[in-house]
Amino acid sequence: MRNIIALFALILMISCEAIEDRDTLQNSFDLETIELKATQVTPGSNKIKLSVSDPKVTGYWNYTIGSSLNNEVEFNYPFLGTAVFTYKFAVPYSEGGEPAKHIEKTVEVEITQLDQPVNPYYSLLAGTGEGKTWVFDTETFGSWDAAGNFIPPAEGEGYKPYWYNCADFTTWNICTWDNGGSAWPPSDKSGKMVFDLNGGANYTYYVSPDAEGVKASFNFEFGADFTKIKTTHRILGEEGSARPILTDGWYWIGELTETTFSLYAQAPNWNASATAHSVWRFKVVE
Repeated sequence: MRNIIALFALILMISCEAIEDRDTLQNSFDLETIELKATQVTPGSNKIKLSVSDPKVTGYWNYTIGSSLNNEVEFNYPFLGTAVFTYKFAVPYSEGGEPAKHIEKTVEVEITQLDQPVNPYYSLLAGTGEGKTWVFDTETFGSWDAAGNFIPPAEGEGYKPYWYNCADFTTWNICTWDNGGSAWPPSDKSGKMVFDLNGGANYTYYVSPDAEGVKASFNFEFGADFTKIKTTHRILGEEGSARPILTDGWYWIGELTETTFSLYAQAPNWNASATAHSVWRFKVVE
């Protein structure tokens, strides 16, 4: 019986050693020899191709505006400045005898010109240089009566409706805020928003024209029949208003041109209707 126990202990010890050996032999590639390469069609161009030197390596690229399971991917990047792109290895890797873990490598690219087309929403909102500044549009036409009925504008006349006129998704374009002319105006009605693409999707919020800016960022979500935007700091109209709508949430873009920017969103805090929405209208500052 004593011999059987000793034999079992010996087998168990050998098995454990085998497992340890497998841990040290599991690396299927040499990390030091893996090279990430980024090429541009012209010096400083925003058209970039990323590749991995070893075609047998598996993983995926994260290039900020998207990702790819291919070892080689090409895209038009919408931002100026230094971009850092990441390749994440699918197979765990052991370094220095430590337990294996998922690792990544990065490559930097300097973009000095947006010479290749990008999604037009980026340049419409932020331009291609120092950025674009947006304020409330106080020149929209139309009005609302006490019962909430829309009154078409007289030719050449503006209007002053209430701040939180609501509409459903199909009629957002006939709804607007008062932009400071009537009930419940927010405290940032004279503020401004600056969007730029210098090094990323940058957003700076100003509660008033002379206030210190709050640095933040923005992100688009593109769908088949919609485009939404989300900022990491509030947009104009939420600061100190009597009826705040959203904080750091998604907004549907109703219209975005070189000079006009309209958003709409559901008003969950004060209106239970699933179709009730509020509308923001901004104009560019030349």
